[in-house]
Amino acid sequence: GKSVGGDGAPERGWMDLAAKPHITSTTAVLALFALQQFSGINAIVYFSSSVFRQAGIASDVLASAVVSLVNVLGTALIAAPSIDRFGRKAMLKASFA
Repeated sequence: GKSVGGDGAPERGWMDLAAKPHITSTTAVLALFALQQFSGINAIVYFSSSVFRQAGIASDVLASAVVSLVNVLGTALIAAPSIDRFGRKAMLKASFA
């Protein structure tokens, strides 16, 4: 059987996420992680060097570094405090509105 943790509850493992009561949630989370790679800031960062180069910016690498800096600052100064204030679930729902 499963070993028991210090609080008396059975210990859980990664494979429990594939069990019937959790498979729908696990699938939804994995789909969100995969789909976000094709949208938003990830796409902007990935293509920024070529976009800046085609726009005639002298230093496409420097421009890409600025995009990354804005991304970090936006995360630290806007996104993280918003998640703390409104909660992850509310922010996720609002992002689909």
